[in-house]
Amino acid sequence: MLSPHEVAALILVGSATDHHDLSHADLEALLERRLATFEQIAPNTRRVHLTEHGQAILQAVARYGLH
Repeated sequence: MLSPHEVAALILVGSATDHHDLSHADLEALLERRLATFEQIAPNTRRVHLTEHGQAILQAVARYGLH
């Protein structure tokens, strides 16, 4: 089960391009649960994005109005 902070982090990753507001702990939790991953977009630049599983969780949250 995701903590409220992890749900908020999931929403941020799914909706924002700037992820500087994410705490390291919440981001690590999403990565460990394979809800998010890093994508290499340039030689020295990565961005975080949701995996298919992360997108499914976010859609369920939106569907049930939990955000």
